[in-house]
Amino acid sequence: MTARGGLALGFASLAALVLGLFGVQFLTLPKLRDLVVEHTTRVHIATAQGSALDVIKQGWRDVLGVQDLLLVTALGLLALWMLSSEMRTRRYSNLLAALDLRPRLMLALVALLGVGVTRYYINSGAVFMGDATMHIEVSAAVAEHLRHWSLPIWSNYWYGGFPLLEYYAPLFFYLSGALNLVLGDIHSAVKTVLFLGHFGSMLTMYWFLSRAVERPSHALIGALCYGLAFHHMHIILYRGDLHMTLVYLIYPLLFLHAEDYFNGAIDARRLFVRMALTSFFLIIAHHAYAFFGLLFFALFVLLRGAMAKIPGTTAWRRLAPPYLGLAGGALMATFLLVPAVMDQAWVRGMPGLPFEILVPTPPRAGFLKAMLKWQIVGDRNCPARQWT
Repeated sequence: MTARGGLALGFASLAALVLGLFGVQFLTLPKLRDLVVEHTTRVHIATAQGSALDVIKQGWRDVLGVQDLLLVTALGLLALWMLSSEMRTRRYSNLLAALDLRPRLMLALVALLGVGVTRYYINSGAVFMGDATMHIEVSAAVAEHLRHWSLPIWSNYWYGGFPLLEYYAPLFFYLSGALNLVLGDIHSAVKTVLFLGHFGSMLTMYWFLSRAVERPSHALIGALCYGLAFHHMHIILYRGDLHMTLVYLIYPLLFLHAEDYFNGAIDARRLFVRMALTSFFLIIAHHAYAFFGLLFFALFVLLRGAMAKIPGTTAWRRLAPPYLGLAGGALMATFLLVPAVMDQAWVRGMPGLPFEILVPTPPRAGFLKAMLKWQIVGDRNCPARQWT
């Protein structure tokens, strides 16, 4: 087989794998889902959660047809053939090596695999796990405001009547609410934003890594790891923190801008504008995650700037544009960030968020431990006040 033929066969087999996963997702899994859901109507929800796998083991023969078994079998055989082909001829290693020299085809492969990774967002039905229902109600309320040409008043407190969403920022709700006006269904709008956010996060991570590492194939592997990370799916789909999809999307953009600047691909003026806008959107996506994440990003910029060699510039001139850009984004989002940082009230009955460890007071040595243990809902065992 010629090199071109091997390249085409490798690409086609990956496309067939993604297509097969879509087939299982939309034809087979809904039958198993309905089997479990029907079981939950007869028992307590806690019992149903613990017995879902047992229900599937006992009842799959009653709900799956011949076409489902053929589809799953074909998918399994394809996966085995792909594994054997890689072990015998290094087909996919050679494919990646060939695509290292074809950046457009490599980007197409990233997009193909990204669609396969994020296929579950396109499922039918409502988004209901964890806090998702509260998020969807806020998105629907924003949609009604936009439908009547008004903007909802945003506050850190009570969040339009939803105390569960206190300290969340508005970007996700505006995006899903605006899209609801186009699609006419709030669940479709929310799932579209989730799909685009997760898919886009893989693309932005790939673009960043393609600048940071030598081979695009290595960037592809990094993007897949980022998109397939269980925490990525768990925090959005199971915990229902829907707005986090934008946080995962925006952070790689910050690293991309920094890498382009330190590699000389963009000048200081463009970096300032991009960094300011990106950090602003990150803050209004979730100002708590932005606040702490940007501190660590600033440390990355310091180390990356120390390693960079830009002719005719000193260290402080190299570092000034990215830090000024971050400051500009924070300044634009002051209306949202400062009240949350300065307010030390309890959040949802739990100890206050540990913003105060960064308010200018003499911190004790344990403040870093408090920062690293911080979570979105606070940490009952590690209140920030004990470190200051």
